Amino acid sequence: MDTECGMVKEVRGNLVCVAADPASLCATCSSQCMMRQQGKDIWIHNTLDAKVGDRVYFVFPPGAVVLSSGVLYGIPIVLLIAGIVAGTLYPLPFFNDRELSAIVMGIIFLALSFVFIRIVSKFVAAKNMVNPVMVKVDKVL
Repeated sequence: MDTECGMVKEVRGNLVCVAADPASLCATCSSQCMMRQQGKDIWIHNTLDAKVGDRVYFVFPPGAVVLSSGVLYGIPIVLLIAGIVAGTLYPLPFFNDRELSAIVMGIIFLALSFVFIRIVSKFVAAKNMVNPVMVKVDKVL
């Protein structure tokens, strides 16, 4: 787990809005796309009583990137392929062509995958499986 850092911009209840330092957040990424930007705002549970202006160090849980990628990329691909196979094996009655039926079913299953992603994302967010965890706070004097 790589430790990332940023400055607290806002405190709202038990959450803090941290402006993530792009140099820290993107240090291990090869594309470095955020290095040209201001950084990203991340909401983190305020477990260490951080205040506005404090420097916060946080980590993402192990497997968070893999889980997010699997949900966002894996589910649509699997359902697209399942739709194509279903359309080929069980053609729709109003299409005479299996290929056309496979295309239509693939598109329908792909559209349904986004609904499924929405449901899975809510479950993952509720279980705090991908939320960053605050590990250290440097207080402002």
